[in-house]
Amino acid sequence: MLSAPIRQSTPQILLRDAHGRIRAWVFPSRAQAEVIGLLKVYGQELVDQVEDETLSTVADQAAAAIERSRLYRDLAEREERLQDLAARFVGGAGRSPPPPCVRHT
Repeated sequence: MLSAPIRQSTPQILLRDAHGRIRAWVFPSRAQAEVIGLLKVYGQELVDQVEDETLSTVADQAAAAIERSRLYRDLAEREERLQDLAARFVGGAGRSPPPPCVRHT
């Protein structure tokens, strides 16, 4: 866990060259105020041409995509468990449950 909160537009400087120029940045990737990863940016052209707020936004968007992926995976696992329970409840071990979008009337 991080010891101090990281502000959105403040990158963590990873490396400076002998002249003091920034050579690489590390941005926290946050989802719902939790740091779930880091975006590491290397290369003088990128460091010189892209603003830190843009890179911070990219890091946060990556975190949001990761979080959505986790939520979707969790939802799919729950759906599978519910289908298994429904199959046991409705008809026993020999029958498979209906697809989730089909209703029986």
